[in-house]
Amino acid sequence: MVKGIRNSKDKNEKLKFIQSSLEMFDNTESQRLKDASIFAVAEIRDIDAFKMIITRNDIDKELKVYTIDFNYLLLDELLSKDTLTSQEIDFVVECMEIHPITDAKVKIVKFRDGSNDKETINKLNKVIANIDAYGANAVIKY
Repeated sequence: MVKGIRNSKDKNEKLKFIQSSLEMFDNTESQRLKDASIFAVAEIRDIDAFKMIITRNDIDKELKVYTIDFNYLLLDELLSKDTLTSQEIDFVVECMEIHPITDAKVKIVKFRDGSNDKETINKLNKVIANIDAYGANAVIKY
């Protein structure tokens, strides 16, 4: 089912799937069902679903790490843009604080070096230091 949703061009179908999965997460006491619902949302490889998982405070770090691993190519695609909004930079920063990935460093350095905003430069310097200290290689086998 997840593959079908992932390959669907129907944004409404994806949104319904995401909403029903997150409803299951919110309304069950079973940790197994909670985990399964987040795995399912992560595996559709949708940037909006990716952002929803990462920004929710009630989702375990381990599930967020899995989501970042599984969706690294979406993150790389985001980092391949010429410019990023402040929200996109904040999303990248949050991802790299949770699970620093060495493969992202070159593109993050590019954004830092191209920025004139001191706050952005400081955020990205911290991310780069985190990657240097704790970074892992991206998992691209999915």
